[in-house]
Amino acid sequence: MVILYILHILYDIFTDSVLVSCYPESSPPQNVTVSQIMSTSALISWLEPTNPNGDIQFYNLTIASAGGGVVIIGGVTNTLSLVILNPFTAYTVTVRAVHVIDGEMSVPVSFTTDEDSKPFVSILRILITFAMFELSH
Repeated sequence: MVILYILHILYDIFTDSVLVSCYPESSPPQNVTVSQIMSTSALISWLEPTNPNGDIQFYNLTIASAGGGVVIIGGVTNTLSLVILNPFTAYTVTVRAVHVIDGEMSVPVSFTTDEDSKPFVSILRILITFAMFELSH
């Protein structure tokens, strides 16, 4: 009986001090843009949500390739340089601000990396070498 009474007191102490908080969902990050697109890299940037639900702890970026691969990256700034992308591949990026809870995803933005320029450079070197050889004979 004494143990039951102690449990009842502890229950009252802890249940009276429970704080329940409700956070509205944040609006999505704005103006997601892709720039400096190369064959294996791109720069993603965005603006903070217009209606955040508090301090932004970090951002989640979801990068999906046309081949079906999906990568989720976290960061604390509003720009991210993507590297080690595949040449001439279509990607879709979305950004989410994370506060106490996840916010809404941004509007998806699609881009395609450039073709790999290395084969062109190799062919150009061969042509220049051949032209120099022809001129010397």
